[in-house]
Amino acid sequence: MLIPKILEKEIDFQCQSQDLQPPEFVIIDSSLPHNKRFFCKSCGNQRQSTFKIIDFQSLRKSFDELQREFIQQNESIIRLHIESVIKLENILINLKTRQIHQFDNLLLLLKEWITALIDSVSSYSFFKQLDSLFTLQLFDNDQSNLIKNITKIHSYFQAQFDLDLFREQPEFISVQEIFQFLNNLIATQNVELQYNFRVERPKNQFLSQLIQSIRNMQEKQQHYIIEDTICPFGIFYRYKKQFYITKNNKEVKYQSLDGEIVRIDRKNKNQHIEILKKWEQIVYLQWKGQYDNNKQQVGYWTATWKGEIIKDVGGIYNQFGKKEGLWKDLIRNYWSIAQVYEVGQYQMGLKQGNWKFIYKDQEIGCGEYSKQGEKTGKWLELSDMFCDHSKVTQMGEYNQGKKVGRWDILFNYQGNNSKIGGGEYDQAGQGLKIGQWIDISDGFFEDSQVTYNGQYKNGKKVGKWDILFNWNGKNKIGGGFYDLEGEGLKTGCWVDIYDQYQQHRSITYIGEYKNGKKVGKWDIWYNYLGKNNNIGGGLYDEKGLELKIGQWLELSDGFCDYSQVTYQGQYENGQKVGKWDIWFNEEGEKYKIGCGFYDKGGQGLKTGQWIDIHDQYLQSRHITYYGEYRNGKKFGRWNIMYDKNEIGGGQYDEAGQGLKIGKWIDISGGFYEDSQVTYNGEYKNGQKVGKWDIWYKKDRKNIMIGGGSYDEEDQGIKIGEWIEISEGFDCYYEVTYKGSYQNGIKVGTWIEIFQGFNRIKEIQYDN
Repeated sequence: MLIPKILEKEIDFQCQSQDLQPPEFVIIDSSLPHNKRFFCKSCGNQRQSTFKIIDFQSLRKSFDELQREFIQQNESIIRLHIESVIKLENILINLKTRQIHQFDNLLLLLKEWITALIDSVSSYSFFKQLDSLFTLQLFDNDQSNLIKNITKIHSYFQAQFDLDLFREQPEFISVQEIFQFLNNLIATQNVELQYNFRVERPKNQFLSQLIQSIRNMQEKQQHYIIEDTICPFGIFYRYKKQFYITKNNKEVKYQSLDGEIVRIDRKNKNQHIEILKKWEQIVYLQWKGQYDNNKQQVGYWTATWKGEIIKDVGGIYNQFGKKEGLWKDLIRNYWSIAQVYEVGQYQMGLKQGNWKFIYKDQEIGCGEYSKQGEKTGKWLELSDMFCDHSKVTQMGEYNQGKKVGRWDILFNYQGNNSKIGGGEYDQAGQGLKIGQWIDISDGFFEDSQVTYNGQYKNGKKVGKWDILFNWNGKNKIGGGFYDLEGEGLKTGCWVDIYDQYQQHRSITYIGEYKNGKKVGKWDIWYNYLGKNNNIGGGLYDEKGLELKIGQWLELSDGFCDYSQVTYQGQYENGQKVGKWDIWFNEEGEKYKIGCGFYDKGGQGLKTGQWIDIHDQYLQSRHITYYGEYRNGKKFGRWNIMYDKNEIGGGQYDEAGQGLKIGKWIDISGGFYEDSQVTYNGEYKNGQKVGKWDIWYKKDRKNIMIGGGSYDEEDQGIKIGEWIEISEGFDCYYEVTYKGSYQNGIKVGTWIEIFQGFNRIKEIQYDN
């Protein structure tokens, strides 16, 4: 409702004669100025005028009434105008509110931006520092990571900053200049870092002493277990192989359990050397190139495999010891049946732009790296265990190095590429699996197509999970429940499976979990020739420590239809103690093939006289080892037996390092009844030195078919003229190779020979 409103101010109506008193009268006299027409009561009674004097309030009231009538007559005309302008007013109010909110958000964003920059240099993860302590890299002042982190912070916040709010404002240019300055500053600091890179050690005395203690501890031998592969009777198997690593400031030394130093990687004090975890890489892979005065890799580097240079593999290290430009790298899982390469560009050690996976000269995967060296956008990448028998790829999207959204798992089997699994990752960029998933087993391959089906919540398995085996159709072979609290812990009754379940290794474990730990009785079941039998098992403690206790019968790591080897003995608090027997089941008959004692001190160390068996003890490979252990290491004379006949052996050092010394007769890695090959030569502190001969027993006759020399000084590398046997050498494939080695690398012309005299072909190597 509209009301009359006087335009003039109250001060305009005051009496001009009596100290601006409120008006009582109005003189109707047009000759007077407006403000001279109003008088208070006192002045009005004294004033004589020929003009009419009117009561002010009565006149004002009348004017108000007149205006009110005007309003009533014309309100409909003005209301639409008013309403339209009110709408415009509301729009402006909303715009103002929104802009205030937007600017408030920008101010909040800037505070977060500043906090992130401060945290990048002031905050730390206790857990990461603890990990760094174990790797002797505590407080490494890696400024390149700091600048990389700052770059990520600026990239993130600049993307959130709405420049359009300033586009029509005079501050727009200033904001742009600040953004450009930040980008230039990062580029400048990156260049300065390249020329002034430094790594500083902690000055804190407590930490320095702690690091030295850990270094001393790590310089002792560490026991590792890795996977290796065998193909008995043409069937592909993975099994666990054990070895020792000794690491100090000068070198990393790899020692097999049978006492041979198979590799030594030398390093300077501050140089980090990656520990190899694949047996073939330990034995066969070497990188060749130049070092500068600081023992830093520079210039062109290439790789060799079994003494042969791998074609086109390698690239350039820049003056800062960082990979630069075009590189052809080996995948992490590279070995004889996984000869796959990654090809792309490096900039200061960071992968940049498009990278491709090359397998048998074909591109089988690719994706992009950001300037920060992180995977971004769509990717088709290889599984961790990709090889000839496990052509598994994964397809999906990365955001700042984290998987997001839908990812599919693909398997190329006999030329057909099909989707076998996958699921969703969270969109928040944490790389967490969510919802329904089909995972593949770690050992997934052609004859072991095992998948796991169930739900993820925030990256943890929850609820019911099934284990399926694809063999002439999908069959459920195991499974159980994970806790519903989202901790990813197994609970209740479970049917677990053997690490590499397959048709010839149909092994399951049945028992109970509490809070993710095995408790109570667990049974081992083996399906052989269509019949499921309980063949082993034992007890776990009830305290939830998952420690084996009491009597156990367990399987060898290489257990399969053709190698039914079991071990029987006692556990105390998770360690083997006392006498253990080794059994072999062949064609329904069970034979004792080995035995020995573990120490009573609870260390699980072999002691005294033992009959050990070959890692790959098979129906056609009845190989055993006779000798003595001291503190878990082989000691003194050991004999190698085949079908209870001595075929080799030698001496271990007296210092208790378990190293081969002096004259030895070793057996070949592929030794069996149709390939009875032995090596005859000398060891010096675990390394082969001097002349070694290769002998082959056929038709009960032992003949020398090859050999050559190892250097006396370095890492037991081959030198000079050699005759080597082929892979797969046996009575049906008696192929040897004759040629020269130079510093462990094949050079010149090599001749392939069949049965010792039939030349098959020549192979040319670069000098």
